[in-house]
Amino acid sequence: MRFIKGMKNKSGIIYTLNRKTTEELASILEANGIKAVAYHAGLDAKLRAKRQDDFLSEDVQVIGNNRFRNGY
Repeated sequence: MRFIKGMKNKSGIIYTLNRKTTEELASILEANGIKAVAYHAGLDAKLRAKRQDDFLSEDVQVIGNNRFRNGY
C-alpha cells in the first residue's frame, strides 16, 4: 500500500492469476483510499472500455488485470 500511495500521480497495472483475485484486490485497494478498478475479460465490453479509458486518462490509479486469461 505504501508503494502505491507514494505514486499518487502515476498509474499502473497489477497482474493477478484469476478474475476473483483481480476483483478482491481492486476492492482492498479502494478500501485503502486508492482509486483502483478490476479489468478482465469477464467484464462486459462497455464497462471494460470505460475502465480502460479511465485508466488512460488517469482517473484511476491502479488497474488489476488477469493477464493469463484476459480476452478469453
